[in-house]
Amino acid sequence: MRIIIATLAAAFLTGCASISTDDTQEFQVLSAEAIDPFEPGIAAADIAISGLHGFMLNTHWTATTKKGRYGCMRDLTGTPECDKR
Repeated sequence: MRIIIATLAAAFLTGCASISTDDTQEFQVLSAEAIDPFEPGIAAADIAISGLHGFMLNTHWTATTKKGRYGCMRDLTGTPECDKR
C-alpha cells in the first residue's frame, strides 16, 4: 500500500514540476487577462514571459510589458493573478 501511495505522489509531483517553459503563449494570454485592469487593452503578443516555474499546484512567472513588470501566479482555480512590481 505504501508503495502505491509513494508512486502516485511521485507521479503527481513530477507532473506539476514539468511545466513547459518553451511554449509561453498560454501564459501570455493568462497575463493579458490579469494585467488588463492595469493596462486596458493589452495584447498577449505584447507581453514577455520569464521566470516560469511551478511548485506543487501553483505556477509563477514574470510578465513584462512596455509599461511595467508584473509578478503573476495561477493556482488550482486556474484564474491568473498579476501584481505590478
